[in-house]
Amino acid sequence: MNDALFLKVKLMNPIRSLTLALILTLAACGNETEESRRGEASHLTTPASNPRDQNAPNDLSIGILGKVLYSTESPDTAEEGINHDLGSASTITIELCDTSLMDAPSELIHSVTLDDVQALPAPFQMPLDGFGLELGRVYSLSAFVDADQNSTTSAGDLSSVWSHSLTDAQVRVITEETPGVVEVNIHVESF
Repeated sequence: MNDALFLKVKLMNPIRSLTLALILTLAACGNETEESRRGEASHLTTPASNPRDQNAPNDLSIGILGKVLYSTESPDTAEEGINHDLGSASTITIELCDTSLMDAPSELIHSVTLDDVQALPAPFQMPLDGFGLELGRVYSLSAFVDADQNSTTSAGDLSSVWSHSLTDAQVRVITEETPGVVEVNIHVESF
């Protein structure tokens, strides 16, 4: 009887070992799948992985990266914008506002200014480390190109006329546990 019991235990140990190895392999594959999903999302939004933005600033770790484009088409169209000479050194102000409340003025969250811009498209970056964006809020980007740098709206100036709101997915990328960078282009045209 001892030989039969020994044989049973000897056969069961490899089966247990194989079962444990299979469980560990499946667990590792499950973690790898989750990591690769997060990596794919980061791959789509990080500036270094997007070959179109080779001339864009790339030292941003949390925030928004994009271009101010001259375009008369909706941002949803395939047109990337037109090379547009501004004629002189211009200032571009890019603002991120909370536009969640319909019966109240928008709240300025952050703005960046680009000086001495000669032409469009113009790359920009907006760092958002520590700004505490919240899911469920509506955040919109706008740009104003002050061609004569007089700080008022005048002939030759350009402005965004289309909605450039961040999606919930983009806000998640900026605010998640390991935040990243999203790409948003802003279309501007003449008044």
